[in-house]
Amino acid sequence: KSVGFIIPAKVALRFLEDYRRHGTFTNFGYPPFLWQGLETEDMRTYFRASGRGGVRVKAVDPNIASGLNVDDVVVELFGVPIGHDGKVAVELGNGELERVSLWYLFCDKFTREPCPCKVLRDGKEVQLTFELAPPRPWVSMDPAVANEFLIVAGLVLQPMTAGYLSAAEAWHSFEAQQAFRSMWDAQMGERQVVLVTGVLSHEVNSGAQFGHNDALVSINGEKVINLRHAAQLVDGCAHEWLVLTFSSRAVLVVRTKTAKAATAELVERHGLQVDRYL
Repeated sequence: KSVGFIIPAKVALRFLEDYRRHGTFTNFGYPPFLWQGLETEDMRTYFRASGRGGVRVKAVDPNIASGLNVDDVVVELFGVPIGHDGKVAVELGNGELERVSLWYLFCDKFTREPCPCKVLRDGKEVQLTFELAPPRPWVSMDPAVANEFLIVAGLVLQPMTAGYLSAAEAWHSFEAQQAFRSMWDAQMGERQVVLVTGVLSHEVNSGAQFGHNDALVSINGEKVINLRHAAQLVDGCAHEWLVLTFSSRAVLVVRTKTAKAATAELVERHGLQVDRYL
């Protein structure tokens, strides 16, 4: 199809070295913070970074014990000075220098590799070292379990993944954007965004209408952590009623026994072997 790809040699060599060392791809380490350039004198003066270079930390990944704080000014990474524009100087083959994004410093680093980091905190230098880790977004690019699903009263529930968002053309949905932002608010743990990706028609869900981006928020008032947790809540439900609440504010209310019977009936009707794959 006349499609070509250019892969930086540094990235390709890091990928091959990863396999040589570990026998598998361990993912790339990445900076556990979001940054903002300090390209005006007022910004540099306010954050006490005049004449030093550096970028402001605007969010810190809560999954990594980096020691960074919001409003720290990162002035060095791996001993390399960071400019106010978030760029670092890289020497080209002809001896000239090119300024590129600070992301360049991480493209050949391995997970669990130490990252020395110098910051200005209230105008004073602080030396930190943290361990690099791969990103853990809510919206997985490479889920640990492929094609997870759970059927409850005809609703097909699946975790939000990059593959699903691409297929459903839902990258800009409210739920997707909220998930992207939420990874900087609290520890990831085992959290997933659980979506209704389909409805198997049955009288128990008659009239129920869900968009491709409708997320399951809670079951009987308990917030859903992930798909496996949703299955546990359904299986362990001792209430007469099963109440599913969604991000659109819609609810589906079914008698618990009726919901489980309908699920078993639909599995048989559609020639499925199981009502879940977790």
